Amino acid sequence: MKKYFLIFIFICISESLTAQTNTFLSHSYFSFIEKDMHSIGINKHTSVKPFLFSKEDTIFFNSFKPLSSSKSLFYNFLNLNFLSIKEDDYYFAINPLFHFEIGKDNESRYINTRGFELKGKIGSKVSFYSSFYENQMYLPDYINTFIENHSNVVPGIGIAKHNSFKDGLIDLYYSNGYINYNINTFFDIQFGHGKNFIGDGYRSMFISDNSFNYPYLKVTTNVWKLKYINLFSYLQNIDFDIDEFNITNSKFCAIHYLSANIGRRLNIGFFESIML
Repeated sequence: MKKYFLIFIFICISESLTAQTNTFLSHSYFSFIEKDMHSIGINKHTSVKPFLFSKEDTIFFNSFKPLSSSKSLFYNFLNLNFLSIKEDDYYFAINPLFHFEIGKDNESRYINTRGFELKGKIGSKVSFYSSFYENQMYLPDYINTFIENHSNVVPGIGIAKHNSFKDGLIDLYYSNGYINYNINTFFDIQFGHGKNFIGDGYRSMFISDNSFNYPYLKVTTNVWKLKYINLFSYLQNIDFDIDEFNITNSKFCAIHYLSANIGRRLNIGFFESIML
């Protein structure tokens, strides 16, 4: 099957924040920085994602270069915030987000995503991030069949509706966000609606990023060469066949994960979880 893709992504690089901030939960994003994080003797823990970082974490900032352009207007469009306010004790920024994709197999396919992000910090300890996406998708037949057979659930995104005016067109929206409080050098607490990932591979048998966004509370402890994660979340299994008035099976999940760097070359992780 021959495919043609046209992808346009509007990327805005965050300004440095003193407060701890999440990286994006993206394997292509991690590929830029994990090489440096895995360097011998570097005391980083790569199995817990998204990563928390601040402006003191030079590995994160040195791994990325601004997108170059000889035109100042185009350079600003690709690399700077659309609107921002920055003072000594607070910082706010807002950016539009776009993702356009075109492909073709037996029919033309496309993804049309528009959204925005709001991010910032308050003081030296509080940071926040929120984004919203609205989508129209015309996906390959095998993905559409999967969605129709699983209560209109798009893997990794959420519940979609199939518009009646065009068969196969999927319309959906979703959002994510968090508030992070850096208690001190050793402790961070974060409340959010999004995803988490534990593992060093592309897939995880512990907790994966292939789920829909969910509410969570995460406490991160960093001491010496140890990182300890307490993750409490509320998960939903969407099934319209259960009850028309109660379409979700809900469960609470508590995850505890200890990552230990031993010597200069070895990392060991210990995972434990409880679901109710």
